[in-house]
This record gives sequence, structure tokens and C-alpha cells, in this order.
Amino acid sequence: MSSKGLRSSLLSSSKAVTVFPGGFPYDALNGRGHIHPKGMMMMLERARIASWFNDDFSFMEMDKLNSLIYMVSASLNVDNRVYSYNISKQPITINTEVIHLGKTSFNLKADIYFPDDKTPLVSGETQCVLVDPETKRPSQPPEWWDKVLRNDMMTSGKACRPKDVCLPVDISIHEEEIKVLPSDTDFYMHARSANYVDFCLNSYIQWHIKQYGFESRGNPFRTVKSMIQSFKGEADIGDVLQVKFWQNVIHSNMFHFHIFKNNSLINECSIEFFVDRNEYSS
Repeated sequence: MSSKGLRSSLLSSSKAVTVFPGGFPYDALNGRGHIHPKGMMMMLERARIASWFNDDFSFMEMDKLNSLIYMVSASLNVDNRVYSYNISKQPITINTEVIHLGKTSFNLKADIYFPDDKTPLVSGETQCVLVDPETKRPSQPPEWWDKVLRNDMMTSGKACRPKDVCLPVDISIHEEEIKVLPSDTDFYMHARSANYVDFCLNSYIQWHIKQYGFESRGNPFRTVKSMIQSFKGEADIGDVLQVKFWQNVIHSNMFHFHIFKNNSLINECSIEFFVDRNEYSS
């Protein structure tokens, strides 16, 4: 994704604003020309990094911490306007702020706006853990850091802890395989956090096409209304992952996904789709 003209500014130690004059890049679009959740999460990630490691300032004083940052959970809530074909390509603004501090973790809330919008197109939350680079274990930040952010926080929120969803035993479970490619990795050479929702959606699309075709029954490229996931392990280049998923027995537009590596659960994700005019049951 191009960062040409990207502008970040610091409102306080706990809040930053990033403007992308070019808006969503074209590689954030799926096969139907809709912005996909991976593209949304990548924009939120770009805004975080641009604010954390800016030449002029450091959001959250992150440049003063000697810690690795691992994401443990993430969520998205999407306004249907973002999928409209009538929206022209235009700048977007991302407001990112700290809303919760734990002993070794922090939560960020980020909203994506078009110019002059009063309500966000996309709202995302992430919970990250600070990890000691030597021991690779969660580590507490310095007291001064905690104090600065707590005194500066404008909003108070809760830790983002998705509830575990167990594999059912009495309904159909679908399964697909996904291979982790070099283009899927982050700075640590692990599968990027934004890619896991893509693994889930690609598995859903592959299953749907095999089961129903492209158009004969429903739309394989369904638009996402909300997503929440928890990260329980890591995947590396070349790993073949098993994605098991099923339809919620009460809410037909919601699917639950478990991603396994060598039979170990490394990701849980629940995705709610907007209502499809050709709704079906799995």
C-alpha cells in the first residue's frame, strides 16, 4: 500500500490522527471491487506504525520502550457505506487512541472516516501485549510510561477479550487448507495479524464456490459487517493451516472459524456478514 503523502499528527500522548490523501489503495479491494477486512486492518496498522515511529513525535512514547509488540485480539465493525460503488476514491482519516491499559497490555480504538463524515466507516479495536525481546515473555512497561498514558487518556474502555467458541459436535463443519506465503508475513517473519481474517474469508469463498458456484446460490464475496478474533499462536512461511468453520445455528449470517497448525489452535475468528439477498443455509 502506498504511503505517498501520508500525514500523522499527535493530539496527545494517547491519541493520534493519520490522514491518507489517496484513500484506500486498490489492493484493498476484493474480486467484487469491495474493500475487504484485510485492507481495513492494514490501513489501521499503517496508521499505528506511522504514529508510533514518526520522525517528529512518538505516539504512546513507543520509541522509548524496549519491547516487542504482539497482538492478541482484534475486532472490526463496518458501516455498509464503505461497500457502496457510488463512493468515489477520496482521502481517509484514521483516529487512533489508547482506551485501556493492563499490567502488560494496552487496547487501541481506531476509527476510519471520509472527509466531513460524522460517523466512522470502520471502527476497530486491538489488544496488544508488550513482550521482553530477550525472554519473549510479557513484560510490564516502566511506571513513568503507564502514568503518562493513564493521565492523558480521554476515553476509558475494557480489555478486548473475545469469548472462546468451541467446535460443535452436532452440526456440519467445513474445512479448507491455506498455505502461508512469504507475502503473508510481518516484520517478525510470522503470518501478519491482518492476514488471519483473510485466511478465514478465503476458506469461506473456496468452500462456497465448490458448494454453490459463483452466482447460482448466494454470493461467495459477501460483505463483512463485523469481525472479532483472538490470536493463540503463530504461523510461519510455508506452514499449511487447517481452517475449520461453521454457520452459527441462530444467526445465519455469522460464521465461526478455527485455524489450526499441526492440530494446535492458533486463531479463533467470528465473522458476521451483511444479509445476502440470496441467503442460504449450509
